[in-house]
Amino acid sequence: MFPTRRAALALALAAVALGACGDDPFAPDLAPQGDARFTYSGERTGEFLAEGRLNRRAPNAGTWAVGERQAGSGGTQMLAIFGQQRQPELKVDYLFIEWAGAQVGSVTCAPGATTCPFTAIFLLRTDRLTEVSEARYARARGTLTVTEFTEGRAAGTFALTLLREGSGDPPASIQVSGSFDVPLNVMD
Repeated sequence: MFPTRRAALALALAAVALGACGDDPFAPDLAPQGDARFTYSGERTGEFLAEGRLNRRAPNAGTWAVGERQAGSGGTQMLAIFGQQRQPELKVDYLFIEWAGAQVGSVTCAPGATTCPFTAIFLLRTDRLTEVSEARYARARGTLTVTEFTEGRAAGTFALTLLREGSGDPPASIQVSGSFDVPLNVMD
């Protein structure tokens, strides 16, 4: 038997043996399961569902949701939530929510407020042969509630109004309402 065939056979047998043991040889590259989901309506209407495991080697691929917990100044905590939804037709949606001073509880940004303790960005991009468009929504107003915030996980809900950047005066808007349940610090 040729050396390359022996090596290929040995690799195939090792993969079968690992599969039989129930071990996933790719597990170290995958973050724990997370999800971020919401519906949106207004200028555009649809559903966002980012549910899955982030592949650390290919973060731009697939559908997933994760979070990051960091210590801020004065002992405050910062929570960042990221979600990416991939669909057929090359449609990509991206969600980012960040709250400095995060804790279990709720925080509200009223319409017309000049400052807000949290930010949110939602990107809706379509890239098809017949259509290429991108809409970025930010300047969130509404309520963010955190129901769980541990070293390894964050969960909660949100009901927000986001304004479309560069859409005129008054800017176009969408309303988003949903939830998140994400593993934290998966890129460490």
